[in-house]
Amino acid sequence: ALRFPELLHQILHDAENNGEEHIISWLPCGRRFKIHNTKLFAHSMMPRYFNNNRYKSFLRQLSLYEFRRGAWKNSPGPKGSYDHPYFIKGRVDLAERVIRVKNRNTKMSAWSYAREDDELKSL
Repeated sequence: ALRFPELLHQILHDAENNGEEHIISWLPCGRRFKIHNTKLFAHSMMPRYFNNNRYKSFLRQLSLYEFRRGAWKNSPGPKGSYDHPYFIKGRVDLAERVIRVKNRNTKMSAWSYAREDDELKSL
């Protein structure tokens, strides 16, 4: 079974190939994705990949894996978009670095690690 970050890559890839980019798609920068229609995403796409169609469960997964929501607090990007320093279009290999946070108080965030990652700086 795929982990959530790899599955999310698959969802975005499938949406692109199946003409469902009006529901979810990568933004042109390739470093953010956007859910354009949350209702369609929950009812037509989520059941294909998850055991439920509860959009709030999907949002919780994004949060647990430290995805940042755009147009919220200090996060750049359009409203309804999400990003993570190791979630980049065409770079499924980096998804292994998208780690689920168990305790936010004791773990350095992915965003802190990314600032020091030479490989990421070269992308």
